[in-house]
Amino acid sequence: MSEVKKYANGFRSFEPKPGQPDFVLGAIAVVPEDLLKWCNENPDLCGEYQGKKQVWFQTLRSKDGKSAYTALNTYKPKEKTDLPF
Repeated sequence: MSEVKKYANGFRSFEPKPGQPDFVLGAIAVVPEDLLKWCNENPDLCGEYQGKKQVWFQTLRSKDGKSAYTALNTYKPKEKTDLPF
């Protein structure tokens, strides 16, 4: 069973517009106030790296293969408790 995709307020991604060069993969719009509010309301979905909070996103292809979308990357590695040493 697949996990339900989660999305952040204040962050939107878009497919390239017709006629744009091949090297344009898409566009991203960020509304800082909305994204910061969302981060403060969802601390469990924010990670930390080198002492700084981060939110990770993944750009994914739709199941029909016709479009892309951006969702939160909620992957969390499992702690290894059975170390051999």
